[in-house]
Amino acid sequence: MGYYDGTEVPLVIGSLRGRRNFRVGLSANEEPDEQGDFNTILWSPQQPFGWTQDENIAKCQCYAHGGERSTHTPGSLNTRCGFYAYTNHKYFEYESNTQAISVIEGYGRMTVGDFGFRCQKARILAISFKEPLGFTDDFIWAQYYNRIKVFGDPQDMFEEFPLVGMKGEIKVPVLSEHARAFRDNVCPDCKSGLHYEGSDQTFMCGECGNFWTAEYVMRTIHEWKSQ
Repeated sequence: MGYYDGTEVPLVIGSLRGRRNFRVGLSANEEPDEQGDFNTILWSPQQPFGWTQDENIAKCQCYAHGGERSTHTPGSLNTRCGFYAYTNHKYFEYESNTQAISVIEGYGRMTVGDFGFRCQKARILAISFKEPLGFTDDFIWAQYYNRIKVFGDPQDMFEEFPLVGMKGEIKVPVLSEHARAFRDNVCPDCKSGLHYEGSDQTFMCGECGNFWTAEYVMRTIHEWKSQ
């Protein structure tokens, strides 16, 4: 989670808040050893771990020599295991294989870096879905995830549930209307999807015909990230 200079951090009692992405849906549990049940619809992006709306405890995914499961404590400095979360707004986009952005509260054993933290235990405080849930997933959400607050826009979520790092609350810069639309790859006017015209180096809306140069789109997003 960023460069570590070897400085010892004092032991403190408390928690941090960070942004974390999720795979979503019953169909997201593609691996045979997924750690969840038939009502799990939130999954870690890189590991076969299903999340609940209650306390989630990370499991060590390391193996020692000879194939034995390691005894590392997730979140500790001497392992890569644990729940990762970002506190730097430059890393708030959806990862390629994820469908939701959330704010989690991390605690227990933790390692903290420049970009965020890795923790032993976590709870999901709020979530924003990239696309509406399907019928089955929506029914499961209402039954098993109803204590997690859902937001239509991640920016609103970060305003109500501000991220918290070692130095306190972290203010997420407000997105302009264009930056918000370009971040989600939609037209600022009609909210339809944009497609990239490589020959003209433009992003075009197939619905209303509006278009923006790739340079303008990239600059708009960069200006938000550089705040």
